[in-house]
Amino acid sequence: MSDDAYTSFLDKANQDTGTAHTSSSSSSKPTLNARATDTEVPPALKSIDATYTSESDEPFEPVALRWAGKHPPSATEFGELVGKEVVRKGKEEFDPRGEYSGVVRRVREVSCGWGEGEEELGYFWAEEGTRGVWWVVGLKEGGGAVVGVRVGVVVMIMEVER
Repeated sequence: MSDDAYTSFLDKANQDTGTAHTSSSSSSKPTLNARATDTEVPPALKSIDATYTSESDEPFEPVALRWAGKHPPSATEFGELVGKEVVRKGKEEFDPRGEYSGVVRRVREVSCGWGEGEEELGYFWAEEGTRGVWWVVGLKEGGGAVVGVRVGVVVMIMEVER
């Protein structure tokens, strides 16, 4: 497959599907129309300058969502917060090669973990067609919110014809 054909494929995969985005951004980031904030974002999350390596190389975006519970939300409850059906995953699935330890460390710094030990965070995944979103979140120090980051990825795997 030529470079031009592959570039064309990637452009097509990244096109907006016509669904409304809740973000004010005009780009077609693969966020699956999910909410990212409804409360104040901790400043340390606003300054993360990292991208998730995939076909789309999207930047991490801050997440801050109100949560009144004293315990972390379940996958169903977190899905209700972001407006998407999500699945709880492990850190190994999010970061199998240990490339995002700086991002994970920053989320730990602004949170008190996920209630399964101070070092644990919540890792959630949603997928729709060729797009997916990862969330890495913890409970805000002092309570009242779930905070962390999210990142969109292209999940379509293309078979190369020979």
